[in-house]
Amino acid sequence: MLGVMADIVVDEEVVLSASPDAVWEHFHAPEGYALFVGYGPIPALVRVDWIEGDHERVGSIGRVQFADGSTQRERVLRSERPHRYEIAIDEFSSVFRFVVREAREDVRFVAEGSKTRLVRRFTFTPRNALAVPVALVIRRLFRRAVQRNHEGLVRHFDGSVA
Repeated sequence: MLGVMADIVVDEEVVLSASPDAVWEHFHAPEGYALFVGYGPIPALVRVDWIEGDHERVGSIGRVQFADGSTQRERVLRSERPHRYEIAIDEFSSVFRFVVREAREDVRFVAEGSKTRLVRRFTFTPRNALAVPVALVIRRLFRRAVQRNHEGLVRHFDGSVA
């Protein structure tokens, strides 16, 4: 008998040379979205269109467009400027929909003197037990995409890559 299927988690963090307010603003701006350049089969993020509300309001719904033409829906679960932001992600149009039922992103903007530690957790719920091995491969690729995103944020805020 199979045990309870565990979620797949990706934890990444980075320290940025800016205040939490400045990081929050850039993180939610089109220029900030453009820094998610993807990795391998993980596509770059092109834009977020808010269908209802915006990133500042709990319950808002956005549609994310990726460079490969795929989309996903994001629902704001928590928006506590400039400290915490959490979204639920579903309605994947890519092949990802066969692997993951839903995902969540939880972002914390932690002040460290004049800098900000950006702490991100992505939680993926596999569609079924058969999807777990594929989800584990995707996790490695997605982690690298997030690391590349963080490298872009570092370059934006202080001109160097940590």
